Amino acid sequence: DLETMISYCFRMPAEEEEGKWMVSSEVFDVLHLQYPMLVGNMSTKVKIGQTLKFMGCKSKHTKHGQAYQLLALSA
Repeated sequence: DLETMISYCFRMPAEEEEGKWMVSSEVFDVLHLQYPMLVGNMSTKVKIGQTLKFMGCKSKHTKHGQAYQLLALSA
């Protein structure tokens, strides 16, 4: 499922860590490298945002849309 895929590629930064602000399409691009079968439609990107919110990821609104604070894991 999407939560497992996200957990495999990213983690939430700890309090003292910076992390990178990414919009769901950037998160999708990273996931797609690891999971080529993932379809890049609007529905998937919305689900990524919903999953990150459910996982407790910090978010903020930017001019590019909702951004989420993440740390990429080198797989």
